[in-house]
Amino acid sequence: MLLKWASAEAGSVGWLPRLDEVVIDPAVRQVVVRRRNAPTQVLGERDVFSVPELFPGWEVAVAGLFA
Repeated sequence: MLLKWASAEAGSVGWLPRLDEVVIDPAVRQVVVRRRNAPTQVLGERDVFSVPELFPGWEVAVAGLFA
């Protein structure tokens, strides 16, 4: 099962201004984060996922998403 979140269009999600898309793919155990004006991040099981613009100080180990 693939979990995907994406904003409808630029500026439509005022509380999450720089985050365009997050894809959590358990088939390959990765999180893909796409932000405006930034390179795409591909996070593996050894990485940490965070959304500081929404949840300052919150983070989760990617491996924990698939446990």
